[in-house]
Amino acid sequence: MKTILKIAAGMLVASCVLIGGCVALVGSAANSADKQMQADHDKAAITKTQLHSVHMGDSKDSVIAELGTPDDSQHMESSSEFGDSTNDCIYYNVKGKDWTDLDRYQLCFSDGKLDSKNQY
Repeated sequence: MKTILKIAAGMLVASCVLIGGCVALVGSAANSADKQMQADHDKAAITKTQLHSVHMGDSKDSVIAELGTPDDSQHMESSSEFGDSTNDCIYYNVKGKDWTDLDRYQLCFSDGKLDSKNQY
């Protein structure tokens, strides 16, 4: 009977060590992923001052040259009885915010010229 208890105790200890090791490994991986997500967020983050440094009528290329590569973009084309037009929006993260925050700056262009700036 004592041998069975020793084996059971050994298996219990081994299981606890295995589970503890898995928890530590997953925690480390999650921390690493969080740091990478923050670094990616910060690459395309701008300040409110930077947002105000670009002006209505500026070209999309000059805005990107001034602010850097955006985090995301959209392209839309429309056609109506009044003619064809293209609309593009680019998105920057808000500098100083955590990557989990959804605050973003949106800059939209009609026919290649800046025509709106918003913060969401």
